[in-house]
Amino acid sequence: MTKDAITKEIESRTQGRYNTWHIGLTNDPDKRRDDCERDGERTDFWMDWRADSLEDAKEIETRFANRGMKVMSGQLRPQGNVFVFIF
Repeated sequence: MTKDAITKEIESRTQGRYNTWHIGLTNDPDKRRDDCERDGERTDFWMDWRADSLEDAKEIETRFANRGMKVMSGQLRPQGNVFVFIF
């Protein structure tokens, strides 16, 4: 999915309330969601999108982190699909 399309989806989903949301990058959204839940995070409103590139995904994450979203750090392989997730 393009950077602009993901950005619009996130803006629509969060309705400008960025400081109540988390954002992160992963190669495996199902495993990452499970890990977040195991760490006690509530992921009821989880959404993820496959980005066109790692560079696009990082730009999206940075854009929303600068707006107040909490960044969920984790391990990310530079190869393969990369997903942007929010919850």
